[in-house]
Parts: sequence; structure tokens; C-alpha cells
Amino acid sequence: MTRSKVQVQRGVNTIADLPDLRAAEDPGGACIADATVSLTNAEFAARVRSTETVLRRSGIAHGHVVAIALPNRIELIIALFAIWRLGAVATPVNPALTRPRWLTSSTMLGPIC
Repeated sequence: MTRSKVQVQRGVNTIADLPDLRAAEDPGGACIADATVSLTNAEFAARVRSTETVLRRSGIAHGHVVAIALPNRIELIIALFAIWRLGAVATPVNPALTRPRWLTSSTMLGPIC
């Protein structure tokens, strides 16, 4: 099964497939919103795919640990889904951490990006 051709198969789909599944079922349906933007299912899925492409081209692959230091906004959720689609592990990190705390956290987590 390719990501571009979404197929609903019992026991095969994962949470990473959810944006494409929702976009196929109801492209114009409301999906996610924050204080600055509101996205439909199709818009959200497109942003997830675009972010996935950027991460893949940056060398992120299955099994990698990726630290994410983004505020609690749509961009964080987009990044999470993009990372999961690659089979990588997302590790959200508080963007308000001081540099010494960030370095301590990143050392403990061992993220590659």
C-alpha cells in the first residue's frame, strides 16, 4: 500500500494514515484549528505530506528520533504526523527551555534532528 493511494484495510492502517484517510472521506471537512489558522482535512493532509517530504530530504528515516521544539499550535501537530509517516519517533521538547536545559534534554534523548 502506498501513501498516495489510501486504502482502508482492517489492521493495516496506523495513526500516521489518519490525515489521508480523513481527506479521502471528507476533503472539505473541518480538521484542525488554532488561534491563527483553520484547516480542512485536505489542507491538513497536504501540509503533512509536504512536511514529510522536507524531513525525508533532510535525512529523517524510519527509527530516527526527532526532537520538536514548537509551541502548541497546528505546526506541532503537522510535524508529529509527518514524523510518524516516516516511521520515526517524535519527541516534543518545550520550546521555552533555556539553552543548558535544551542541551541536557537533547543529550538524554539522542535525537538526530
